[in-house]
Amino acid sequence: MSAALLTTVHHVHGARIYDTPDRYYAVAIAVAGLALQTALLAVARGGHPRWATLGRRGFAAVSVLFFVVLFGVVEGGSTHVVAPLLAGRYGGAEPFDAFFEVTGMLQVVPAAVVAVLAGRWLRRART
Repeated sequence: MSAALLTTVHHVHGARIYDTPDRYYAVAIAVAGLALQTALLAVARGGHPRWATLGRRGFAAVSVLFFVVLFGVVEGGSTHVVAPLLAGRYGGAEPFDAFFEVTGMLQVVPAAVVAVLAGRWLRRART
C-alpha cells in the first residue's frame, strides 16, 4: 500500500508541475496492482488449500511485479537513482524539482520491503 501511495504522490506531482498528464497512467497501474492484490488476498484467505496456495503465490507475484520491479527497480532505481548518477545530473529535459526527485528515489525503499515480505510470505506458505 505504501508503494502505491508513494508512486501516486510522485506521479501526480510530476504530472502537475511538468504538465505531463501521461504520468497519471502510473496511478492507474498502481490502482490496478492494488485491486489484483486485494482479489488474490481474498482467494488466499479462502477455505480451499489449493486455491489458498494459488492466491498466495499470485499475491506475491503481483506484489513483486508491480511494486518491486515496475515501480521500485525501473521507476525508482533506474530513472531516479542510476540514470542521474550516470548522467552526472538530475532533470534532463525537465527543470529540477527536489520533491519530485526525492519521491522518485524513495520508491526503492518500499520496493525493498515488499520484496523481503513477499519472500518471507512465500517461504512460510511452503511450511
